[in-house]
Amino acid sequence: MKIFPHFSIVLLFIAIISAPLRAETKSWSPLGLAIYPNMQFPSNNSSDIYGLSLSLLGEERNNIYGINLGGGAKADNIFGIGIGLLFLAEKKFEGIQIGFLGNGNSHFNGVMISGLFLNFGGGYPTSHGLQIAGFCNVLSSLRTIEGVDETLVGGQIALCGNLADHINGFQMALFGNGAYGIKGVQFTTGYNFALDCYGLQIGAVNNVETLYGMQLGAVNFAGELHGLQIGVVNIAESGRGVQIGLVNAFGRAGEDRLILPLVNWRF
Repeated sequence: MKIFPHFSIVLLFIAIISAPLRAETKSWSPLGLAIYPNMQFPSNNSSDIYGLSLSLLGEERNNIYGINLGGGAKADNIFGIGIGLLFLAEKKFEGIQIGFLGNGNSHFNGVMISGLFLNFGGGYPTSHGLQIAGFCNVLSSLRTIEGVDETLVGGQIALCGNLADHINGFQMALFGNGAYGIKGVQFTTGYNFALDCYGLQIGAVNNVETLYGMQLGAVNFAGELHGLQIGVVNIAESGRGVQIGLVNAFGRAGEDRLILPLVNWRF
């Protein structure tokens, strides 16, 4: 006896009829249509969409639950799949966003894909997922919100560069990566920077204040090294570790710096 298809239909029916309860007293609709925010159905900008939303140049809603296609959307919360020009969730996004121009969210759990410009997130302590951008990814409050540093559990991939307050995962870009703190990997053909790195930096130039891990590049600099540097030029001002390269400098300039070819170490 095939009960699962019937059970799924029952669940779908319950979800539809319970939509007004979830929406509380706010207006809602299973379908949203818009040419632009001032020409849309339902016309109320504070309405919720539970289902499918279609727009030509964009729309403005309170919350969107489901599938959004077209020009894009601005809403407090977006849950589901969005494919269009530009998406902005002022509070939270969960799902998949594909914005040709870009995506912006305070907090996201899912995947953000920007074809042309950037993915931006900021203002919430922790987000989970993946940012992919044709230009750059930003997950940072830029320290404009006191006491809030963003943490991305996941990764950033961009053609130009990535910026994050904190990354538990990886950053990958053609020209550069930057983070206040990273637990994972930074990879670029250009410049990597981090205040604190617990993991691996791979790039033409790697720069970190405190490193617990490894740097691999043409030029490596660490204010405090606990690990390994492999490159043409390796510089560490303090710490303990091993340097392998053409020029290896360990210690502070003018104080206890020791410069050796090929291999240098301090324990």
